[in-house]
Amino acid sequence: MRYLKIALYILIAVLVALLAGFLWGRAGLSAIQAQLDDTRVRLDLAEGRADLLAARVDLFEVNFGRASQRLEAAKPVLRDAVTRLNGAGRDDAASRVNAVLTRLDRAQQQVGRLDQSANTGLGEAIALLEQAPAPSK
Repeated sequence: MRYLKIALYILIAVLVALLAGFLWGRAGLSAIQAQLDDTRVRLDLAEGRADLLAARVDLFEVNFGRASQRLEAAKPVLRDAVTRLNGAGRDDAASRVNAVLTRLDRAQQQVGRLDQSANTGLGEAIALLEQAPAPSK
């Protein structure tokens, strides 16, 4: 009977230690998850901006095909940023990135018509993207 009590106490101690370890490990997870989400948004915005700038360089070089490819590559990245911003409750920044996507579509149509004025639209889109506030650090 005595060994049974000791085994029961040991089992309870192990379960308490496991529960404490689980709760301790879980305590900082929400802060880390928020930082990870902010970093992903910043990465998406930076990637989108890089694609837009590269497309603008391609337009300066009168390479409309490559510019169109770069604009097409920027769309999913910026849409991911909009999704993440909406998920974080940052509707103001999401609406600005949506406006960038609208300008991007318009610029891509101009590129399809071999119109150099797409460069102006891309400049406006890049300026608007830079106005989208960065997530909190």
